[in-house]
Amino acid sequence: MYPATLNSLARRETPDHPDRTAPLPPAAAFAARYPAPKHLPRLLRSDPDLPLISIITPSFNQGRFIRQTIESILGQQYPNLELWVIDGGSTDETLSHLRQFETDQRFNWLSEPDHGQSDAINKGLARCQGELCAWINSDDLLLPEALLSLATAWQAGPRPMILYGLARHIDENGLDLGYCAAQSAQMSLEKLLWAGKHVLIQPATFVPTEAFRSVGGVDPAYHYAFDLDLWLKLAEQLPLQFVPHDLALYRLHATSKTVASAPRFIGEFRAILEAAAARGALPARQARGRAELYGMRTYLMPDTLNWAAALRHLWAALRHDARCLPEAVLIFLKAVVRLVIGERRWEQARLAKARLG
Repeated sequence: MYPATLNSLARRETPDHPDRTAPLPPAAAFAARYPAPKHLPRLLRSDPDLPLISIITPSFNQGRFIRQTIESILGQQYPNLELWVIDGGSTDETLSHLRQFETDQRFNWLSEPDHGQSDAINKGLARCQGELCAWINSDDLLLPEALLSLATAWQAGPRPMILYGLARHIDENGLDLGYCAAQSAQMSLEKLLWAGKHVLIQPATFVPTEAFRSVGGVDPAYHYAFDLDLWLKLAEQLPLQFVPHDLALYRLHATSKTVASAPRFIGEFRAILEAAAARGALPARQARGRAELYGMRTYLMPDTLNWAAALRHLWAALRHDARCLPEAVLIFLKAVVRLVIGERRWEQARLAKARLG
């Protein structure tokens, strides 16, 4: 079971009230919950002019895919790289695959029971020694020269910054399904705050390691949208820099989204936007309105289509913030067009405009 927040795991007494506790700052809370091991592998830095890039791969019973994931990372031909696979105690063929990479000094792994994906990512983050890091799930892939493209952008840009590129979807068999939806070459904090309208695709997004730790890592309070929570916290502090290259393949599973999980997604998006409002990223009424628009958008998707639920979220959005109306109309019109023309033609139209730049 996930703890409520990282701050709830590490508290200290305050001088004025020794019988009370106050939450530690996020970075200190993270260090208390996930202390870095005393002995870490020796860094392999073949080119001192390029950044060291650390990659975390959380894993649990993904033996069918994990070998291909690791090969896509270690096969980058990038000189300064470390990979940490943090496995949650897999019982399939995963560990057999991991042992086959032990002779590569860039490769590190551990396998032990954990509290889920966010816990595994945070364990890996505590071990990362690179300037840049990302997590690549154990069924996703990096595309060739992705790391070199990122390093080149890092060297040229206003460091520190969030780097992101393009990603494509693949299915369980590796079939290319085209570019992921809602990507933008001009991503900004404001766009991210329109939850669901514009997105950073997780395996194509790399962040400064110290900044990642400074905001507390990924928050285990969230199960579905902890990446959005992280992107918002980081984008409140750092610029976003687009890398105009295809960087990653994001694998879709037939059972990854279900009608039953829709309310949980919506609830997490609502909590994340309200937390962003509490930090001053946007007014509270806008946070509530945009969260309800996300709910509306969710219930107008083919897999979760529910007109009554969508209308309830629309009404709630307008009640919170009447300025949501233009965006709500756009969401509604897109849903109607998608229904009228059918999924095949809709997808063709989406892919025709999905390539950025």
